[in-house]
Amino acid sequence: MSPTEPAAAPSRYDRIRRRLAPLALIIALAVLAWENCKPSERVTVTIGFELGPRAAEVSRLEVVLRRGATVIGHYRRGEGAGVPAQARLSLPRGAIELDIELDAAGRSARLTRRIDVGDAALVRVHLADDVP
Repeated sequence: MSPTEPAAAPSRYDRIRRRLAPLALIIALAVLAWENCKPSERVTVTIGFELGPRAAEVSRLEVVLRRGATVIGHYRRGEGAGVPAQARLSLPRGAIELDIELDAAGRSARLTRRIDVGDAALVRVHLADDVP
């Protein structure tokens, strides 16, 4: 095609595709948001991290909550020994993986736990044996 030739008119398929592609994307995003944010399938849960007798030595506790590869929540314990290790979160029902980073007495530990979120208002995660 030379610079003096007019550009070919878009085909009917191209015109329809250009109009429907943004609409299909918006619909897909709306369905995805609807599926992930259904309030009826979410439960408010308090997750208690049982650190045992060495709880005062724990200087850092960070938790990432995942379902598959999707991160659905975070928790970081506040500074100080008197701060309870509890997280109150709104979570979807079902199995959730907890990726836990724990520092105590200058040593670190990375742990993985699995919890099942159901109708229980409190879920306990036992970490006392794993405090470094």
